[in-house]
Amino acid sequence: MKQRVFAWALVLVIVSALCVPVLADFDPATRDSVVVVYTCLDLDGGEYGFGWGSGFFVGEQGKDPTYLISNYHVIEGFVEYGQGELTTVLVDGVEMTGRSKIRVYYDSKDYEEAYVVGYDTIKDIVVLKLGSPTSKRTAIPIQVPTDSMVGSKVYAVGYPGLAENVFAGATTSWGKSDSTVTSGTISRLFLTAGTGVSSIQLDCEIKSGNSGGPLVNDDGAAIGVNTYGVDDGASSSINYAINISEALGLLNQYSVPYVLSDDQAPVAESPADRKS
Repeated sequence: MKQRVFAWALVLVIVSALCVPVLADFDPATRDSVVVVYTCLDLDGGEYGFGWGSGFFVGEQGKDPTYLISNYHVIEGFVEYGQGELTTVLVDGVEMTGRSKIRVYYDSKDYEEAYVVGYDTIKDIVVLKLGSPTSKRTAIPIQVPTDSMVGSKVYAVGYPGLAENVFAGATTSWGKSDSTVTSGTISRLFLTAGTGVSSIQLDCEIKSGNSGGPLVNDDGAAIGVNTYGVDDGASSSINYAINISEALGLLNQYSVPYVLSDDQAPVAESPADRKS
């Protein structure tokens, strides 16, 4: 009987430990780089939202950032409806004219427009740019993960679920303190069959709205771009991020500055400088 009681006590301790979403290793300052990326069709008869995801700023440390990374599928509606060019659409049988837009939200009432620098639909990566540098967020360093990091702690940061906000009754939304953090470990690094895209499998939860946010390590460096989760039909899900290495091609192609966490030195080469 004593052994059984001890066993139950041990189970309760383990379950309690599993319920702790984030350990002290996470640096809250990481959230200073993350924003909501929202797309909409701004028409003369009103505004029609396509949806939202997350994004994170990259750039030189100590300087106000201009560029940010997200998933391509977060801004897909913007591309499909003219990429900002004047377009005419039918709404309930009525023709309306307007433009698709990308907005970066610092909180629910503070946003500015962003523009597409470049994207890769296969890799599901987009690089965006503001009209001018912002002091409202900071750039996050980048670290390309290696196989030796499998099993190490990681954190997914972003803005999932309006429904959760409705039930929670939070007084604020889409601000720095409203970004959520889930923790887990890297399960494996792999290449996706057919496309060869470098991906990361995780055991921390990725929900709708997390897409485009950073997957960070204990050093506060972005090692991936949170992308999607798959429900296994039981009580858990399998979650994935695009390896940050897949974003480096676009950053280098468009001479976007960024910092590697290993040496904290800015790296940005022009297309002419790259070797084929």
